[in-house]
Amino acid sequence: MSITPSILWIGAILAGIPLQAPAALTESRLELERHGQDTTVRQQPEGNVVFTTSVDDTSSGSDTDTDITGDEEFFHGCLWTFRQQVELCEGGNCGTAEIMAHDLQRKLLAFYQNRSSSARPPLEEASWLAMGTTRDGRRELFESCPGLIVTVLLLMAEVLSFSGAAQAASAYADEATSFMGGLQQNDPVSFETMLDMFPVREAWAGHQEMLQTATQASTRAAPSLDIVIARCSSPLQWLW
Repeated sequence: MSITPSILWIGAILAGIPLQAPAALTESRLELERHGQDTTVRQQPEGNVVFTTSVDDTSSGSDTDTDITGDEEFFHGCLWTFRQQVELCEGGNCGTAEIMAHDLQRKLLAFYQNRSSSARPPLEEASWLAMGTTRDGRRELFESCPGLIVTVLLLMAEVLSFSGAAQAASAYADEATSFMGGLQQNDPVSFETMLDMFPVREAWAGHQEMLQTATQASTRAAPSLDIVIARCSSPLQWLW
């Protein structure tokens, strides 16, 4: 591959080395733009991109209307680049979090595929998604990444059942059930894809087991305790 003087000059700009522009570029000017990790060089006044470090979200082979048929996996599952930014405020203090779908998917699979392993449940990420969003907001997230939201809701339902917050646990479980039922009826292919991509079955089983345990605990009589103090030839005034 041959390296033109223009490419060398652009590289020098990015490296901060002052050089005189090639003759071919003297009639126009170049502008350097930086957005996060992406750097772009544009030729003005036309605005043409001369050089960029950014990467397209989709490949050039699939970024046309004629190539998209509607049967692609990303129409039925969850894009691995899916991310959600959440903000919670209390008083004047606000906190933010960014949840990456593929990262949370990995943690959910590690936890649910072997409950006896050392993998911790991703409670922090699940709490952000469940408690930091409204029901309408979660429905929008469900439309983009069904398995992620359903599994998170079932995990939160299990946690809240364990904590004794039966009403909140039931609300999250009912929401997950509603999402799953609608998807199974309206889009069976997406429903099966959701089950393949995320541990929805395992999350449902965990919630049901914890719900049964909590129900049995609530029906048992309160425990009683008798205390016997052996203290011979001594008054018991010290008890009070």
